[in-house]
Amino acid sequence: EIEALFAATGVEAGIAARKPTTGGPTATPSDHRLVQAALAIARRHGVDAQTPRGFPGACDLVHMAAAGPAGILHGPGSLSVAHQPR
Repeated sequence: EIEALFAATGVEAGIAARKPTTGGPTATPSDHRLVQAALAIARRHGVDAQTPRGFPGACDLVHMAAAGPAGILHGPGSLSVAHQPR
């Protein structure tokens, strides 16, 4: 598919190798201040957010977590509305 996009735009490029970029799962403890702050923000906006949930997809957090810092994903709650305008 990417090769077709290159050809359609006149870009001369190729793929030398394909490597998965996702690492293993990450988990920030539910009592961590980042998690608790995100839950509080969600509740202030009317979301029934009592406990954190896992994310069933790939994201860049795995790369950052591998470097050491704690992190969270804070999103709409469903992949079907992720990256969509309101």
